[in-house]
Amino acid sequence: MSRVIALIPARSGSKSIPEKNFRPLPDGSTCVQRAIECAHALRLDTILSSDARFMLVTSIPVTLIQRPAELAQDDTPMLAVVQHALDAVPGEPDDIWLLLQPTQPLRQPKHLRAALDLLQFSGADSVVSVVEVPLSHSPDVTCVITGRLYPYPVYRCHEQVMDFNEQPTRRQNAQQTYRRDGTVYVFRRRTVDDLRSIYGTHVAPLIIPADESCELDTMADWAALERRLASPTRD
Repeated sequence: MSRVIALIPARSGSKSIPEKNFRPLPDGSTCVQRAIECAHALRLDTILSSDARFMLVTSIPVTLIQRPAELAQDDTPMLAVVQHALDAVPGEPDDIWLLLQPTQPLRQPKHLRAALDLLQFSGADSVVSVVEVPLSHSPDVTCVITGRLYPYPVYRCHEQVMDFNEQPTRRQNAQQTYRRDGTVYVFRRRTVDDLRSIYGTHVAPLIIPADESCELDTMADWAALERRLASPTRD
């Protein structure tokens, strides 16, 4: 049986939402605590990677990896954070790691179970959670401005294969696209060690319903999250 490990990366700083990972939510919990509790629900070995100097108050067993300041910057690649954790925790190539970003506090244990099952049965190198992008925001109907206006797919691909006459004018005709939402990333140690990537070449998507996910990039997002958590209709 492969060992299954949950990695929670929680740096102390945040420009958009001060102390976002450790900021109290309406029920007194924090994003970090919610991530820990979700991993504990599946009885996973849990590792917290952080540059913060604090006493972790929890009865749940957690291994703390002190992350150096140079790996806790706004532009630090997540791959570097993962590699730092793997270096600190010896293991086998088939060990399975779940990356649980604290900034998705609506995460549920069922999402982790589904991701683990998908990794096993798909044969993929990794599983990445995604949510639907509204059709009105599909790349098929978006544009970029570089001196003049271009349909986004043309500019991105550097191919003159579409002009505005060919771009869909009705959102219903746009292709459904998805965005990574941070609920869960799952990969094996060997994917990182051999391919220097948490994704590998075969990535299986785990689609998360929009009402089970949130964005947490601005104070407006935080206020919206507080309202959702305070709503009596939420399970």
